[in-house]
Amino acid sequence: LRGVRQVAETTRKNPDALAAHEPGAVPAPLAALGMRSKPPGLLAGILEVARVEFRELVSSPGLYLFVPIILLQASNQFIDVGAFEAPLLITPGISAARMMNTLTLLLCFLLLFYTVESLVRDQATGLSPIAYSSPARSASILFGKALANSFVGAVVLFAAFLMCWVGILVQGKVPFSVSPFALLWGLLLLPTLLLWTSFASALFAVTRNRYVTYSLALAAIAITGYLQFRGKMNWVGNWDLWSSVRWSDMGPLQMDRTAFVLNRLLALSLAVLFVAVAVRFFPRTSKDPT
Repeated sequence: LRGVRQVAETTRKNPDALAAHEPGAVPAPLAALGMRSKPPGLLAGILEVARVEFRELVSSPGLYLFVPIILLQASNQFIDVGAFEAPLLITPGISAARMMNTLTLLLCFLLLFYTVESLVRDQATGLSPIAYSSPARSASILFGKALANSFVGAVVLFAAFLMCWVGILVQGKVPFSVSPFALLWGLLLLPTLLLWTSFASALFAVTRNRYVTYSLALAAIAITGYLQFRGKMNWVGNWDLWSSVRWSDMGPLQMDRTAFVLNRLLALSLAVLFVAVAVRFFPRTSKDPT
């Protein structure tokens, strides 16, 4: 634009310069406009894609429907009674551990839906020829969408945290602490969600089909659940840590701490692998129908 303004200013001061644009005259080189362009960097592309996806999520009605349902279901694990129907004291660690299974399962379903739909949205709206031919990197597109979709999980976890905080304050017997939630939901649950989101992205990048991705992802959950309920799951394959977290305020995760550390490192390593697969096979082009 600066070059265009310079040409316009020169033309205004020197009207004879218009003769150079008459038919048959030698056209001026584009370099005279002084325009410059360069592809956006990785971080700039991630932030721009995340901004656009975030605006789509905020206007999505499903977000305002699924989040209250997840919190309502998770609240059933919050209150417990003893042998004589007397309410038991709820500590921050116990409440965070009891809600792990429900939050893990429902958030995996929710993130699967939003991840796949965000990857399909460009094709469904007809924007893919423009978006995929842009100079933005595939890594920026995938990470930007994942960053925006992670907002959904963050909203659910923050709302569940507030629910536990209010419940403990109403009970008024146990002091509240943030560290159990940071340990269980931060160091144990977040790697599960990261692994699952990257796995769904890799499935879509390889299959290039929404329904095949849903089928394979649900099959993975079904196989995992079958092995867990049949007692054939060990710490290596238990990627979702189903019914594995046992909390004690006297020694947090003291019995299985080594297994938890190794399991979470394995989950993060697999997440990096699936991200690499998704970036490698992400469909920036499509076959000609003919």
